[in-house]
Amino acid sequence: MGTAAVLARAVTAQPLRWLGLAAGFLGLYHLALLGAMLLRFGTLPNYVVWHDVWANYGHILAGTPSWTDRIPLMLAEPWFETGFRNPAFYNIAEWSFLVMPGKFLLMAGVSALLATFVRLRAARRACTARFGTAMAGGGALVIGIVGASLSWILCCGAPSWIVILAVLGLSVPLALALEPLGALLATAGFLLLALALLRQARAMARTQSRHQKELTV
Repeated sequence: MGTAAVLARAVTAQPLRWLGLAAGFLGLYHLALLGAMLLRFGTLPNYVVWHDVWANYGHILAGTPSWTDRIPLMLAEPWFETGFRNPAFYNIAEWSFLVMPGKFLLMAGVSALLATFVRLRAARRACTARFGTAMAGGGALVIGIVGASLSWILCCGAPSWIVILAVLGLSVPLALALEPLGALLATAGFLLLALALLRQARAMARTQSRHQKELTV
């Protein structure tokens, strides 16, 4: 069995379990982001907004002639938002947690890769190296930081992934200085995760091939 067949089997052998793992990773990630904001600021959300996505998409389509501009705008249009608005400062949102389609799809892809890796690891624990697990975890962590959808009044106008760095304790000026590295970090994270997945799949394929040869001898 080749590497591609091993990867396909990890998904199709028990598709509901694989889907549950992927959904679980995706849900836990968003809960972790919200939890980080609650711990950092010590204030409970006092507003919830379900954005009128279809109306907003209609405005984007009507007011933006080029699809090269439409798609980024639509991917950045939030679906859901919650956070804390300070009534002492004109009800401005001090911090907020958002679900945005671009970041949501990014993390859905990461969750699918992680679910596949976990299924491979469960299928053949003997083939799993600690280095491969560290690669998968490290890649997912890097993408998780870049994929964060948060806002903080002190980082106004900055990409939402910069906010998580500041929330985790990095100085705001240094976090802002890392802004140009977002795409590079995301690419590196995906490469680490993909390499870990391929490493595990190839190890399983070699083991299965060796077992088949032993049975035919």
